[in-house]
Formats: sequence, C-alpha cells, structure tokens
Amino acid sequence: MSDAKTKNEKEVSYTIHGFSIVMQIWAYEAMPELGERFGECVGERSPRLLYWTSTKQPQ
Repeated sequence: MSDAKTKNEKEVSYTIHGFSIVMQIWAYEAMPELGERFGECVGERSPRLLYWTSTKQPQ
C-alpha cells in the first residue's frame, strides 16, 4: 500500500444508540463464553432481554 493512499484513508466508526444492551444480550447468547464472563442467566422470562443480569459491561 502506498503512503499516499494511507494518508487519504479515513477512519470509519459507528455508534449504535438504543441498541447497545440488545447487542450485549445477543452476544451473551451467541457466544456463551461472553455470557459466562460478563453476565448471569437468571432464568427464562419474557421478553428474552430479561433472561440476563450483568454488573460489568464489555468495552
């Protein structure tokens, strides 16, 4: 990659407002290692968002 191209590239980032907790719960269920490390399943409730409790937030 040339230096000129590197200098002209812009960093892209996204902010998800209102979905952060939903994405966190999805990650707990999709990747059980995360759920074990950062959350605790408190049983089956409806809506599914209430299945989990957490005192830590992954960064």
